[in-house]
Amino acid sequence: MATATLRQNAVGDLTEVDNQFPASGEHWDKVDEEAADDDTTYIYSSTSTTVKHDLYNLPSAPVGVGAISDVTVWARCKKSTADFPLANFTITLKTGATHAISSAKILSDSWGNFSYSWATNPETGVAWTVADINALQIGVSLKGTTTAPTQSRLTLLIRLLT
Repeated sequence: MATATLRQNAVGDLTEVDNQFPASGEHWDKVDEEAADDDTTYIYSSTSTTVKHDLYNLPSAPVGVGAISDVTVWARCKKSTADFPLANFTITLKTGATHAISSAKILSDSWGNFSYSWATNPETGVAWTVADINALQIGVSLKGTTTAPTQSRLTLLIRLLT
C-alpha cells in the first residue's frame, strides 16, 4: 500500500499557541520542515495551564490516491526543562465541524516523536475519502505550566495517509 506525506502549508482555523521562534513568519512555517530542526524553529506555549490550539491547512491529496485506510499525524515535541512534570500536548485534527483529539502526551525535556492514527473519519465514522483529506486540518494543542520558564514546544508536524 502506498503512503503519501502531506506537510502543512498555511494557517488553519485556529492560531492560539502563544509564541513562535523565531518571531517572524507564521506558526505553520515553524513546524513544516522535512527533517526536524528541533530548537531552530518551533511554536511554544509557556506559563499557562490553559490548553492552546493551532490548526494548519494542508495541500490536496496527490492525484491517484485510492482507498485511504488510515490517517496518521506525527509530532515532534519536548518541554524546555525537566523541572515541571505537567507540560503536555495532544495531536488534533479538524474534519468538517469535528475536532478530534488524541490522548494527552506528557513531555520530557528531550525531543520525542509522537503519532496518532485515525482509521476512519471522526466526523462521519466511515472510511476517509479524498474529499475528506482535501478539507482536513491538522494541528496540536499545547499546555505549559503555571511557572516560567517551562515551555511545551513543537517543531515538526506532518500527516501520512495510506
